Amino acid sequence: MVFLLVTGGALGPVFLAAQHAVLRCAPGRTDLALAANSGAYHAGMAAGAALGALALPYAGVRGAFLLGGLLGAASCAVLLADRRPRARA
Repeated sequence: MVFLLVTGGALGPVFLAAQHAVLRCAPGRTDLALAANSGAYHAGMAAGAALGALALPYAGVRGAFLLGGLLGAASCAVLLADRRPRARA
């Protein structure tokens, strides 16, 4: 239960950090950039719920959580692999 509280509380700052990065990339069209960011965030939540619902009958509750954890670890690996030095603006 504590883990769920910690991860749930961490989602707010992640979304705000993503919004900050989007605003830095698209300073001229912030309204469109924020709308696209919000849409992608909600589409990701819907896709995760759909994958969990598909995995649940085949793998059970434990397997659905394992699938979610593996997908989360894979996404972290992709993000860490993309850590190139960036030029300062």
